[in-house]
Amino acid sequence: MKISKTALWLSAIDALLVLTASASGIFLKSIYARETLSWAVQGIGQDIINLIAAVVLFIAAYFVNKGSFKAFLIWRVAKVAPLQNNLTPELVDDVRVVLHKL
Repeated sequence: MKISKTALWLSAIDALLVLTASASGIFLKSIYARETLSWAVQGIGQDIINLIAAVVLFIAAYFVNKGSFKAFLIWRVAKVAPLQNNLTPELVDDVRVVLHKL
């Protein structure tokens, strides 16, 4: 199995950006300062999950580069894990409308 180096580098950059954003959400109190306690806790929880997904993405990309098919499957899932946290019903409806118009 051969994955392009560009795809692996892009996923590494993506993981780095997710790590930066999620760490900011966890450690900078000003990020969720204007939210209610419930929303702030939920946001921090999502940031923790995103950190885990980013670390998994780094590790999986390393092993995909070595040719592991199991790592490839994990890498594919880890690439979309942070996106799933941010999908709202409104966003899904907007995507459906756009796709229907195509």
